[in-house]
Amino acid sequence: MVDVVDDDTPPVRVLVVDDHALFRHGLVSVLRTAADVEVVGEARDGLEAIELAATLEPDVVLMDVRMPTVNGIEAARRIRLAQPSVRVLMLTESEDEDDLFGALRAGATGYLLKEVATRRDRRRDPLGRERSGARLALDDHQAPFGVQRHVSATRGGTRRPPAHGP
Repeated sequence: MVDVVDDDTPPVRVLVVDDHALFRHGLVSVLRTAADVEVVGEARDGLEAIELAATLEPDVVLMDVRMPTVNGIEAARRIRLAQPSVRVLMLTESEDEDDLFGALRAGATGYLLKEVATRRDRRRDPLGRERSGARLALDDHQAPFGVQRHVSATRGGTRRPPAHGP
């Protein structure tokens, strides 16, 4: 995949928030491959996200719903109150409607599932015998690319000029 970006357009500044370090680091790695995205920070919980959003001034916050200290819905509410131009995208495993509607009431602009799905497959065990079983997969990494597409789509919204000058 090749990203074509107008040199005059600043990248979308993204803050990634998830209490699962492996997922957070993987998502950051994928986002850093996009020419039109700049990952400005990472947070482990909602409280850290609120603090970092105030200092880093991201355009988009990608945030898990269920986290320790301050959950993602409350963090989204506080971030949007302090910085109404910031778009908050909830990225979660939760399919709970209360989480979805709570996030939207808190000001989230989107809600994406991490797309963890069970796939049935047939494999051979170490002795060569065929067996069937279920395994969990991140749907061939579609969730991070879906996030990348959503983040890139923020270009249509209000953008502030780059902090580092022309």
